[in-house]
Parts: sequence; C-alpha cells; structure tokens
Amino acid sequence: PSSVDAGPDEPEPPFNFPCDHGEALQEGLNRNITINGTEGRGTRNITVNFPRVDRGTKMPVVFGWHGMGDNVGNFKSALNLTAGDADFPFILILPESTNMNFADPNNPGVDWDNLDSVTGDDNMEVALAESVIGCLMSYDDIAWDQIYSFGFSAGALTTNMLHSRLPQVFAATAA
Repeated sequence: PSSVDAGPDEPEPPFNFPCDHGEALQEGLNRNITINGTEGRGTRNITVNFPRVDRGTKMPVVFGWHGMGDNVGNFKSALNLTAGDADFPFILILPESTNMNFADPNNPGVDWDNLDSVTGDDNMEVALAESVIGCLMSYDDIAWDQIYSFGFSAGALTTNMLHSRLPQVFAATAA
C-alpha cells in the first residue's frame, strides 16, 4: 500500500477567543456588534474588507485604529485603505471609536478605551479585538501568525495598548 502525503500540517492559532457577536463578519459595515464583558457600554460598528482571492489563500489580518475625532470613512479615504489584492491579500478590520473623553473620571480614554487597561479588566478595545479574531476563527484561510495592528494619533495609543495586552496575538504593530 502506498501512503499519500497530506502536506504540512497547518498551525493552529496559539489562542482561542469566542465570537461574542455570534455571527460571521460581513464585507462592509457590521453594525451594532455586541461584545461580551462590556455590558452597559454600548455596541460597536466595525468595517471589514475581505480581499478577492482564491479559496485556500492564507490571509493576514490587519486592524486599523483612526485618530481622535476622526471616523472610519475619513481614515479609510485619507490613507486609501483597502483590503489586499491577489499579490498581497489581507483582511482589513476598521473599528469605529467609542468617543471616550480623557477628562471623564469614570471612563477615561482618548477616543478609545486606551488609557486604563490591565490583564483581566473589561477594556472595550481588548474585548473587541478578541471577539473579532474569535469570529474569524471559523475561517480556514487566516494566517494566524500574521495578525497586525496600526493606528494614528489616539489610534496609535490603542495599538500600543493592544500589543502590550495581547503580545501572543499581534505579530507586529505600527503606531
């Protein structure tokens, strides 16, 4: 009997997060995403862009966090952000900020929940990133060792905070 080489084993992600939203992410604006652990703090809107590539193409995931006072539409337009193409495919995740105010003693943040975060807390951006990744875990075509985050201004603070909280998740960040 001859054996068939099934090829290399695909690495499993070194983390496992739930998909709090309970539904697959859709192309474009995903409205009113509920994130567990942030009850009473509202829902979130996330814009997701998938590249147009053949099934089986491994795709990195790139999170982008806009600056203070900005929004996803302006951020995306100013930087000409799109999901990758066949030559460099990636999934683009663009959350809308929580519009937090650093002067608010109960919920300090610079547009994002980015000033107060320790392991085990209810930080909204950590919960959002974990949930989005959890929702992508049902996809076969994710390059789990290639999850990235970048941010501008207040979004840079968010990217840095996320990397400090989830170093096992992000391969690289730019702020």
